Amino acid sequence: VTPNTEFVCPAKLNTTPHARDSRQMFYQDASEAVVAAVESPTISRCSMVLQIPETNIEGDVYRVGTLLELARNMATGVIRSQKKKCVKLCVQQSLGEGIFTGLPLSLSGVRRLLEMLDFEDDVADYVKVGAVSEEEVDDECAAYIVLCPQNIVNGCVVPLLEEMTLAAEAKGQTVMILNANLGDVPSSGGRMQVGGRKERIAFAKSFTPIYHFRLLYQKPFFYPIYGCIRMTVGERWGVFKKIGGTNVIRDPESYVLVDEFDKEPTPQLITGSLMRKRE
Repeated sequence: VTPNTEFVCPAKLNTTPHARDSRQMFYQDASEAVVAAVESPTISRCSMVLQIPETNIEGDVYRVGTLLELARNMATGVIRSQKKKCVKLCVQQSLGEGIFTGLPLSLSGVRRLLEMLDFEDDVADYVKVGAVSEEEVDDECAAYIVLCPQNIVNGCVVPLLEEMTLAAEAKGQTVMILNANLGDVPSSGGRMQVGGRKERIAFAKSFTPIYHFRLLYQKPFFYPIYGCIRMTVGERWGVFKKIGGTNVIRDPESYVLVDEFDKEPTPQLITGSLMRKRE
């Protein structure tokens, strides 16, 4: 029996806003992975993906409140497990030059909201908010959680993130990136063109996946949901197939584990898993 068999995916994830207990389940699942990664002596840089409708910045029902609640739960878990060491929640600053500076729309105002966020009394004094920069690294923090870092036209976040990561690793601290999109966005002025692309890709792949959950659709659509894929630190990648859902009472929606892999499965493997039922 593998831990994936114990995972129960919430139903009706295409219904927004999500039910409170559904959100709390994902917060808990993700927070446990972050705490385990910070406690591990072998993980210094790690990545997390949580792609449900409310945290998917590509969708039209993206809810920044869910992202903030997730960040709060992760920070709280790490602070309590690390005996009151600080955690810094980081949001990238405006990138670019001159009049072409800016932020991705999904991150606009997020740092200000983080600074206004309430935390429980026993952890409030140990939460910091910062940008993505080498200067943000200090001796008080156990971990840095970077929310949705992404490149934009005329602005590359990779050099800033790399400097920050190296500085944190030198102090024995952990850097975790959440829902990162570090792919190149080529633009004028030689930004993210061919030069240096190999190094940028290698840096993005250097982060150890510690948690991954995303719903499976027939792209480019976000409906219907065919299943989901999940992995958490210390476990295998599990592919779940959605069954039922045609009738709330007689045929309730549920997810069943149909396959497992030692590394992230390709789209072809996922499709093959969904086309058959686990025996």
